[in-house]
Amino acid sequence: MQLTGLAHGFSMEKAWARAVVDGAFDGPWPRLRSTGVAFLRGVGKGKIASVDGLSEAQARMGPLVVDSRLPKVGAPRASGYEGEGWVVVADRDTARVKKALFELITTVRVRYA
Repeated sequence: MQLTGLAHGFSMEKAWARAVVDGAFDGPWPRLRSTGVAFLRGVGKGKIASVDGLSEAQARMGPLVVDSRLPKVGAPRASGYEGEGWVVVADRDTARVKKALFELITTVRVRYA
């Protein structure tokens, strides 16, 4: 829901609530930008020992990052598909979003001990 709201410039939660409560739909909304999310997780078991590449990735991403939940050293390995954290990026240029997501998943490394 967050990515759809960012892409179209509205609150998906409010639109859903209005549809359920009032039976109204205020869309469609134009697509303003492309969005994507990179889930941060590593391979292995245990607790997070380190998260490498964050500063390098941030230097490359700059203003494309619009939201994040970064992995915390010492936290146990998560069992869900979202992993230990995530980074949301957005830009008017879809190619820039794709490149940013690729950079994130190839630069940031979550390691366990």
